[in-house]
Amino acid sequence: MVRFFAALILAGFAVAESQAQVVSSSPTSSAAPQASPAASTSTSASRFEQLRKAFEQLSAEQQERILQNFHRWQDLSQDEKEVLRQRERVQRQKLDASLNEAYQKSGLQLNDEQRAQFHKRYLQERRRLEEQLVHDMQEKRQAGNAAIAGLSQISQLADALEALLKELYEKPKSINASTLRTVASAIDFLPTLLEQGRLPGADVAVHPRPDILVVDDEAISRRAISYALEKAKLPCTSLESPEVAVDLLAQRKWDLIFLDVDMPGMNGFELCTKLRSFQRNKTTPVVFVTSLTDFESRANSTMSGGNDLIAKPFLFMELAVKALVYLMRGRLAAK
Repeated sequence: MVRFFAALILAGFAVAESQAQVVSSSPTSSAAPQASPAASTSTSASRFEQLRKAFEQLSAEQQERILQNFHRWQDLSQDEKEVLRQRERVQRQKLDASLNEAYQKSGLQLNDEQRAQFHKRYLQERRRLEEQLVHDMQEKRQAGNAAIAGLSQISQLADALEALLKELYEKPKSINASTLRTVASAIDFLPTLLEQGRLPGADVAVHPRPDILVVDDEAISRRAISYALEKAKLPCTSLESPEVAVDLLAQRKWDLIFLDVDMPGMNGFELCTKLRSFQRNKTTPVVFVTSLTDFESRANSTMSGGNDLIAKPFLFMELAVKALVYLMRGRLAAK
């Protein structure tokens, strides 16, 4: 439809331009009376008024596209304009030929007026079908983008899991209870993620930007966790003091929290118990990152409200995989 109106406006300007050239260049003939300047001006004004009304009926977006096309037309050379005019004439001749063939095959006896009306209705129906086709294609494209968005998350988790498995294969000494739990949780979650990704609009992307909090009194450990999260393109907020963390936890909700256990002033178990008392973070996943891997420490992590535990020293991809699983599970649960 936009293309039609653009052609209409451009054709109008072209006709007006060609008529002006003919009037200015044609010699005066006694056999063919010349149209008066007033009549020519009236015809041009009437045609311009029709174009103006048609233009005003369009949406702002369609008007903008037409103006852009008109500016492109003005930038063309005369030869390029002539090529486009010739192409338009050829298309119009093909359309007229196909209509004439349809008339002949139908056996209908139509006068010139009836044929003109039929031609007009044919063009209107053709434009309607073209607009419907464009609308259907846009809907399919949007649905496809949503599905691709869901599959991109599957790809993100699968790539991280593959990197972790490759590292475990190359370093079998790194295989322990913590890494096995991480691999098992990711494998169990992939079918759920795949099923949800097939649903229309089920974009389980880790967007908008997730809020991840890291609390550890050791700068090296904080940097290691941040680097592991960066591998999964996940930003985080790192804090050294558990007391400062309590204030932040009381003020806002977090999507995922990593805690050290052995910290001065308030250990990780106490901090976890404290944050569970805040309504905003009552169900926020908490993962302990600690060198304490004995049975008592694991029991305390669960009793204080923790969801998981990673043993130090940890593999960067292990922590990245675990973070992705918890974030994506949280987004699916929120839906």
